[in-house]
Amino acid sequence: MSPVRTCVGCREQAPSNEMLRCTTDGIRVHFGRNEPGRGAWTHPLEACVTQADRRRAWSRALKVAGPLDTSALLEELLVKNGHERAV
Repeated sequence: MSPVRTCVGCREQAPSNEMLRCTTDGIRVHFGRNEPGRGAWTHPLEACVTQADRRRAWSRALKVAGPLDTSALLEELLVKNGHERAV
């Protein structure tokens, strides 16, 4: 059984194997828990990522100052979910 984590976007809890761990390294996605550094968890959904942006939850969860660029994360999610990249 996987540990339960809370999504920074929708604030719902889910097993960590159903979520993505992101770090401050340009909001990089890590598939697994072994990457170093402070991490924040999100569902692999565009809605959760954008909701976390609106709430400024990334900065609080990762304990960094200022807004973070989540465009790479959103693009990776779109590709993973089979959508075309926005031009």
